[in-house]
Amino acid sequence: MITLRPIYLTITTLFFFNTIMAQETTVVPLYPLLAQTGKFGYCDSTGNSIIPARFDEAQPFKNGYAVASVNQQYGVIDLKGKTIVPFKYPYADLFSDGLFAVAITKKEYNAWWRCWQWKILPEFNVLSTGNKGPFLVTKVPRAKWKIRSLQGGKVLFRQRRMDLENAYGSYWKKDWEPYRSVPRDILISSSGRNLQVQHRSFQLGAGNKLKQVNGHFFDFINDTTALVFKNGQYYKSGINGKSTDQITYTEAGSLLFNRTSGKTIVVKKQRQDMYPYTTISTAVFKSNEGKYYLFPDLYKPLPADIQDYKKEDDTATAAEIMGQAIIISSIPDSEYFLVLSIFGKSKESRCLLLDTNGHWYTKIPAYAGLDMMLSNGDLLFTRGAKKGMMGRDLLFKSLPFSENAAPCYLSVDLYSGKDAATGKYGIYDVQKQTWQVMPVYDYIGNEIVPGIIVYTAKIVENGHQKEMYGLLDIQHNKVITPPLYHHIDGDGLVRKTENGKEISFYINRVNGKEYRE
Repeated sequence: MITLRPIYLTITTLFFFNTIMAQETTVVPLYPLLAQTGKFGYCDSTGNSIIPARFDEAQPFKNGYAVASVNQQYGVIDLKGKTIVPFKYPYADLFSDGLFAVAITKKEYNAWWRCWQWKILPEFNVLSTGNKGPFLVTKVPRAKWKIRSLQGGKVLFRQRRMDLENAYGSYWKKDWEPYRSVPRDILISSSGRNLQVQHRSFQLGAGNKLKQVNGHFFDFINDTTALVFKNGQYYKSGINGKSTDQITYTEAGSLLFNRTSGKTIVVKKQRQDMYPYTTISTAVFKSNEGKYYLFPDLYKPLPADIQDYKKEDDTATAAEIMGQAIIISSIPDSEYFLVLSIFGKSKESRCLLLDTNGHWYTKIPAYAGLDMMLSNGDLLFTRGAKKGMMGRDLLFKSLPFSENAAPCYLSVDLYSGKDAATGKYGIYDVQKQTWQVMPVYDYIGNEIVPGIIVYTAKIVENGHQKEMYGLLDIQHNKVITPPLYHHIDGDGLVRKTENGKEISFYINRVNGKEYRE
């Protein structure tokens, strides 16, 4: 399952998957309701049944649509319980955000007629009898993926492929299971009235009709502009599919800088000693004007010349810094670029800021311990001795955590982490420099809706300690539910044991109400 999360950069690059859906403003929200029969239906927020219980599984509605299953086959329904995508798929998923409705389905089949893909003596080991495979395997697991708009049913993408992404080539083994998640290389994203499906771009026009935009879509730059590939060149395109200026780009595998001495510095996107991690975590483009850019900041060119770094007794040449760079990234809505490098006397990576003129910002120390850059450009430092957050105002604000510091992505300025003094978890307001939620919890997880977070309590039953989960209102520092559940998913699905049997059902993520008969 792929979940919606804000974009951020970590030491190992995290790619953000985003999909889109139709906007609903007046509909009554419905929730999966577990009936006494063990089947799921849907109810309103007070628990009144609206759609009869007939589903084996039921996922929450997302702006008017929900994935459900009948006889282990998945499909999509609307708020009236009408079947929009038939229940005939071993896997279906639905993602929502903004103005579009997109469903992804998968079919599975054995393409035994592809005899050139049969396996003879798979995993045969002449030194051991315990690792032999069968003599002949005629199984060729294939999958057909389809992406369709639920606004009119237009098919936006289809692909047939081997169904081996998580099988490690051992599909002839009895414990092998088909891949039941959206493949990582199937990408969907949106911005404003524009939808991307793989390398195709669509625009939402009159009557909610999708019109394909010309050009090979690369990615969105902002809400009104995308980068498109056509006739061997990349160019910035507006929502009408037309170029916004005369600048064209080619993708580059390295950056070139000049030192003030005139010597060229070459920084490769991928260093051999860092494989499989990249020094530059995004695409690099060179314009027809000879300037280099880090996507998506195609309006902020990298400097052509870089000066040496000098701050009191902490000095380093530009070649030393860039040659040992671990991460080079653009800081959004800022004149600076982030350079994380190991240089000087220190043996740990330190964070430097480089402006568009090639000057290093030396009014602040080269802080160590960078953990991530948030989507707004804030830098979180949790890996070094000094822990805190540096905003785009370049002011460093301390965090009282010993470990596991993480932003509350849906609540600005709030961070969760383990308090260095008590060893317990709490929520800290970095701007006010005070505890929003005192550190009294055994663990605090992620926000599942704005202001609501999952917490963990260790409970002893029958001499055994176990972790139980509940919901916490971090804006008002109020426990919503006691630690009743073995697990709480981001969509409100919970697990608990009753009468010796584990059951699963949904709760309201805001007030904790259980939706079951």
